[in-house]
Amino acid sequence: MMIMKKLFLSAILIVSCQINVHAVCLNKCEYDKTHLSSFYNSNSRIGEPKRIYKNGKTGLVDQNGRTIVPCIYSFIGKFNDGVTIACKDKKYGVIDTKGHVVVPFVYDYIFSEKFGMRLVEKNKKYGYIGLDGKEIIPCIYSMISDKMISEGFIQVNQNDKYGYIDKKGKILIPLIYDLIYPFEDGKAWAKKNEKWGCIDKKGNEIIPFIYDGLGDYDKDVAQVRKSGKEGFIDTNGKVIIPFVYERISRYGFRNGLLGVKQGDSWGFVDKDFNVIIPFKYDDAFYFDDEGYGFVKMNGKSGCIDRNGNILIPFAYDSLYRFNDGLALAVKDGYYGYVDRSGKEIMKCIFDEAEDFKSGVAKVCLKGKWGAINKNGIVIEKFIHEFKGDF
Repeated sequence: MMIMKKLFLSAILIVSCQINVHAVCLNKCEYDKTHLSSFYNSNSRIGEPKRIYKNGKTGLVDQNGRTIVPCIYSFIGKFNDGVTIACKDKKYGVIDTKGHVVVPFVYDYIFSEKFGMRLVEKNKKYGYIGLDGKEIIPCIYSMISDKMISEGFIQVNQNDKYGYIDKKGKILIPLIYDLIYPFEDGKAWAKKNEKWGCIDKKGNEIIPFIYDGLGDYDKDVAQVRKSGKEGFIDTNGKVIIPFVYERISRYGFRNGLLGVKQGDSWGFVDKDFNVIIPFKYDDAFYFDDEGYGFVKMNGKSGCIDRNGNILIPFAYDSLYRFNDGLALAVKDGYYGYVDRSGKEIMKCIFDEAEDFKSGVAKVCLKGKWGAINKNGIVIEKFIHEFKGDF
């Protein structure tokens, strides 16, 4: 019995001491009440400092609550490899877990590390610094894109002209272009002196800058405009579809037919450019694998067959491709679904809607998102603010 009492008293003493230690720490720090939840529920990794707050400012304490950095920062980010981005007096820099300044607070913004460098902004210009804070590329560019940095190419803009530099700032493609797109298979479309052409990674001209406009393109073909007419060329500049039409459908040939515009109307031609569907539509998009041609007439969308017969009536503001046997349709600003017979399976009552996938579609009704099956039965109640919530 005496032993039990001693153990009980020892436990009380230990708990009491722990409470007193924390009380001393918290009283000594005198942090805001918001510090308490941050201190005890921090998601910091073991051994990393925890953020604390006072008078709207942020600081750091160690795992025992001892101050490492006083509350002088307006922002301290998450630590990664022992360093983090911080903000002080509206300027950004980088500090380590000891509070030492790794990158001075001279930047208007510092972005997350990527490929061993940090993109920085100063006076509305962009550049790069190393992880040690040393300048790699000075802040002289009004735009920097790192979409191709993995290939060693960084797109930049200076004085409204585009080009490419490498990760050390060396110019790879001179800044002489009005616009330039990322390289694909070693080739990039660019605009110079209001004309479009194509270059390789050494800046050599592959396709001359003679085109007035550039539409959709891929690694094989490009839709271009010349002297008021549209056509298709390959990546060597060879003409695939001649420049005889005012417009060409961006979908290109689909199931042997191509939507083209002649005069003020659209129709379809075959691969020999024979007229298959006469020019009488507001727009002609494509024919799908089931032989449904998506067209627009008198401002309304519908579907026709290869003989011009109406399959889905011209009753919709927009009509989208079929998925799971149903096509998303829009009427008077509301969404619904039609099948291939033209029957409106679900009336156009939804604020927003998505295609059916595996028999289920997410739809929005009266500002709330839910889900329905192909019979219109609600399988997820309309209680969600956003479609990504379920």
